[in-house]
Amino acid sequence: MPIVPLDLPPIQEMKNNPLLSFMLILFLAISVFTLFSYSDSPWTIHGVRLRKIAKPFQWWTNPAPVAQQDVQLLETTPRPPDVSAQSILLIGDSMVEGLMGKFRDYCLENGHTLHTVIWYSSTTQAFSDNDKLAEFVTKYKATYVVLVLGANELFVRDLDNREQYVKNILRQVEALRFIWVGPPNWKKDTGLNDCIVKNIDKDRYFPSKELQFERISDGAHPTKKSSEMWAEKIIEWIKNESRYPIKLAAPKQKYANKIRPILLNYAK
Repeated sequence: MPIVPLDLPPIQEMKNNPLLSFMLILFLAISVFTLFSYSDSPWTIHGVRLRKIAKPFQWWTNPAPVAQQDVQLLETTPRPPDVSAQSILLIGDSMVEGLMGKFRDYCLENGHTLHTVIWYSSTTQAFSDNDKLAEFVTKYKATYVVLVLGANELFVRDLDNREQYVKNILRQVEALRFIWVGPPNWKKDTGLNDCIVKNIDKDRYFPSKELQFERISDGAHPTKKSSEMWAEKIIEWIKNESRYPIKLAAPKQKYANKIRPILLNYAK
């Protein structure tokens, strides 16, 4: 291959032009670095042996397996739970009725205070159109909110409206430790679960529709046994997968303390 001579500028011109000198030095440095990067043999300069630590550009095109394992470990490591006593607001539609017994047992076992509000026939529209949620958060000085909502609108078609209701609800609780328990589907919904998931992070939404339930005679509400299983699954998720894990050790006994929920009726 013929050698093509470099057309370098005269030395005097370089002395008079610092920028030109800098560009030439930079060009030479990049050239040397490139040659070294692709060289199969080590270089020795003034007795110093230069060694490459990776193939050219390997560090971004092919990450080391150890680094991938480290990232995976970070993603699967549960957050440490908050062990302080919480004022927990369990609020939502009639599905709350089946969950509150287990929540009571766990709260009493772990030093939390449980406040229960059942708003029969309520929907995302009901919670969006008024300040009931904020009202009970303030009333009970709630530090943790569990919203159980969606069972009364599994087959709605106005999903654009529902999405706006969901956004309004989330704005009311954006500064709180809040999780949303999705409905226990008895049939495939028309898009409500997806509508909620679209607007809330997965570590703040428990997808109840993935569970299998036994139902009472109305075909919708889980039996007492299924409701207890459901509550256990939610609590396990709160401890290990939610954004806000709290102390929820398993109860050592079945508590007989009577639950006195606030009962509301949805007029719309």
